[in-house]
Amino acid sequence: ANSSEHVEKWRLNLKYSEVKLIDKQCQETYEHYGFLPARSKAELRDLTIPLRLPRREMEAS
Repeated sequence: ANSSEHVEKWRLNLKYSEVKLIDKQCQETYEHYGFLPARSKAELRDLTIPLRLPRREMEAS
């Protein structure tokens, strides 16, 4: 497994309901660091969909 798979492993192991709660509780932190909430269970599990803004978009905000 490559390093990006290890970084994203939580997306496969946590329940979507847990992730929604974390997304809600951490909204301000997400905005500061460029994280995006998972909008659906399918989006959470699809590791090809990033849950973080590209660095250039973070620097612009």
